[in-house]
Amino acid sequence: GAQGLKAYKNSRVEKMNAAFLSLETAEEREDFADKYKKTTLGGVVFLELADEAYKKGDFEDAAEFYEDAQKGLKGTLFESRAMLGEAVSLILDGEKEDGKEILEDILKKGDKVPSILMAETLFTLALIEFEKGKYSDCKMRLDAVEKLPNAGIFAEKVKIFQDELSRKITEED
Repeated sequence: GAQGLKAYKNSRVEKMNAAFLSLETAEEREDFADKYKKTTLGGVVFLELADEAYKKGDFEDAAEFYEDAQKGLKGTLFESRAMLGEAVSLILDGEKEDGKEILEDILKKGDKVPSILMAETLFTLALIEFEKGKYSDCKMRLDAVEKLPNAGIFAEKVKIFQDELSRKITEED
């Protein structure tokens, strides 16, 4: 009964861990992630693949890998990171509205999102609003970053960007 089920689960986890440790090529890693996509380990492997694609400038693949990563990372801190990666990859791949929608979804998660990721999300949305000439919306996003306790580098980026925003608003008047 219960002992048999426990032994079966343990052997499955051991097989998955052994398979993970033997991964060498990107293809093997992608196959592994596909096979174990609903597990945290599968999600982490997809996240690594996504980061690598992103660094190469392959934003279409990166967006897909980040989306796949979210399945295995549900409920973890890395889920928001994968969502942010997907959003930024889509934006850089020319899918601005789809990316913006995901950024808005991240905001809806509120306190479940680490401060630094929330700061990056708000800052990215501010840049989108700025590009569209929606300066008051941009300022609102930047103000929200400033209120975050651990905004990290984004607190500095906000200060620099607010000068640019002030110049634009002055030019408009």
